[in-house]
Amino acid sequence: MTQATPSPFTRPAALSGRHFPVVVIGAGINGVGVFRDLCLQGIECLLIDKGDVGSGASSAPSRMIHGGLRYLENAEFSLVREAADERNNLLTTAPHLVRPLHTVIPLRTWFGGMFSSALRFLGADPPAQSRGILAVALGLRLYDFMGRSQRSLPTHRLQKLSASDRALLAPDVRWTAHYFDAWISHPERLMHELIAQAHGDQPGAVVSNYCQLTACDGSTLTLRDTDGGTEVKVTADVVVNATGAWLEQLSDVLQIAKGRVAGTKGSHLVLDHAALHDALDQRMVYFEAADGRVCIVYPFLGRVLVGSTDIPIVDPEEAVTDAEEVDYLLAVLREVFPRLQFGRDHIVHTYVGVRPLAQQTASARPDQPGKISRDHSVLVDLPEGARTLPVVSLVGGKWTTFRALAEEATDSVLNLLQRSRLKTTTGLRSAVPALGFDGEDLQSLLQLCEQTGVVHLSDLVLHRSLLAFLGNLEETGLARMAQAAAQALHWSEDRKQCEIARCMELLVDKHHARFNVPTTWKRAA
Repeated sequence: MTQATPSPFTRPAALSGRHFPVVVIGAGINGVGVFRDLCLQGIECLLIDKGDVGSGASSAPSRMIHGGLRYLENAEFSLVREAADERNNLLTTAPHLVRPLHTVIPLRTWFGGMFSSALRFLGADPPAQSRGILAVALGLRLYDFMGRSQRSLPTHRLQKLSASDRALLAPDVRWTAHYFDAWISHPERLMHELIAQAHGDQPGAVVSNYCQLTACDGSTLTLRDTDGGTEVKVTADVVVNATGAWLEQLSDVLQIAKGRVAGTKGSHLVLDHAALHDALDQRMVYFEAADGRVCIVYPFLGRVLVGSTDIPIVDPEEAVTDAEEVDYLLAVLREVFPRLQFGRDHIVHTYVGVRPLAQQTASARPDQPGKISRDHSVLVDLPEGARTLPVVSLVGGKWTTFRALAEEATDSVLNLLQRSRLKTTTGLRSAVPALGFDGEDLQSLLQLCEQTGVVHLSDLVLHRSLLAFLGNLEETGLARMAQAAAQALHWSEDRKQCEIARCMELLVDKHHARFNVPTTWKRAA
């Protein structure tokens, strides 16, 4: 019998009294990226998160891996170039999860948006105006040029509206522009693959989810088990703050300056809409709504993914998809695809994430969050006051550029530790451990629970499987997952029933999920 690979996950109680050269706070994609990069340099790290791995914004993106075509109007050339390079890198290093995405832009006029685009490029702020064929053609030519390094995707093309698209799009659409970006099927899976790879490179490195930093005194960090309440202390030489939209909430604990991050929430819908799914023909439609907001619609594993809103929010804990956002996105769909019907009965799942945008740019355009830069930076706070260890904070960024941001942060940490970089993560393929993501059999679910730090049933349902995301959650599937978690984590029958009730309430209240399970499970106490 093959011996199971040791899990990188441990509960907070097992950390008591330990010392780590680096403690990374926040197990979203950026924190996981830093953890992977540091482990590759031979550094024994601790990665913690007050919730599950990837349970914040990193599990709630538009699932696009892209260069950011619309950032060209703001003259953010370095961001687009970096993001396009990182897109190409992910297509090579994670081809089982990241795949090309044929994208279509509906076009109505020849000259629309030329003047306003030029003004935006020069730093002005003209009213929203639909882009015409000439403005889009110029942007796509530049976009292709920016992403030429290691490019494996076709270049753009422009064409007259086809007969099939004429039946799909609004009557005033006359042409379509076509280009390629990419999409990711399982963002959480990639995070767990990076963690497995990190643990393989540095077996002394560990991950502890449901573990919250509550105090920093000297070089001692107090950690609390958010599942059980136990507090432990560890020491460190450097702390990395990769908490994203929660960076502000941690500022007082780490005794660093506030005012660095301002969040905007982005809500998405997952639709069961066969007519739209088939008409899209494996393509994404990328368009501007009447209010100037850029939206996307594309087929996703038999469903249709629609996004997104962009609304300023102060507390990321309060982020939910409001009824107004649902109405807005459905109205946008009716605007772009007027021959099809859209209603709430098509929705099988909703989700929302909070983008951690740099405060200085957010304050410049508070009424237009969609124009806030998605660029990133790394800030270093040297020891000060009662805190005797430096803090490296990751500010801003987007999913696609996590590797580049992690590399920049890692270089800052290495400088503080007076160590040199040993290896690069460019071109490094993610590890693909034999974990049963979306597995149906009990054995694969057991292994998944044991190897990926599952603490609650919702971790398994929402972040290790797409059953609820796709509206395919049924009584047998939920019962199978609950039984696997109970067996792996030694739950009593009462604990198992409580976990089922907790999971169902989360699905109902936060995700408006469609499922086929007994009514008594939905609100069980």
